[in-house]
Amino acid sequence: MRCSIFLASAALVLCACGDDGGGGDDDDDDVAADGGNVDGGPDGAAATCGACADGEGCLLPTVTRTIDTSAQPWTVWPDEADGVGTLIVSASQATTVVARETVADADMTIEAPSYPVDLGCVPAGSLTLRAFLDDNLTAKPTDTFSSDYRDSCMLDRAPTFVIQAGLVNEVSLALNNSCD
Repeated sequence: MRCSIFLASAALVLCACGDDGGGGDDDDDDVAADGGNVDGGPDGAAATCGACADGEGCLLPTVTRTIDTSAQPWTVWPDEADGVGTLIVSASQATTVVARETVADADMTIEAPSYPVDLGCVPAGSLTLRAFLDDNLTAKPTDTFSSDYRDSCMLDRAPTFVIQAGLVNEVSLALNNSCD
């Protein structure tokens, strides 16, 4: 089963749940740097959540950016930021990071950038999701947020989502502005 969750402002909207028909290869090459298929399903379908333990759900955020780029660092400070860097996506439960993945060479300046990031099996329940583009490649290997004005962040820096056990939980996260 697949569940889609979308962030609209600060509201959580749970969209449809249903059979995803997807398959998975259970390896760690699921992130396509160009925003392409995750897990190589025949129709681009995400991996099923069959590999998760009881009480866990699969978490598949897709990171985009807002259409209006006027507050993005590459627009505000074009000599210091180019909108290309390492995309860092994480999920935390309370103060514990339960998943963190990166996408190298993510280009947020292209028209309609979209990067699906498979965070794998995570505990069901309330999780805080974060995403940011490390434009100047200064993030440490464990960083889950940025305050660097050259990096791009979400407007809501730490939205909370309820992850459903046994389902593929799809979440949309949009980078909106500088992280300062």
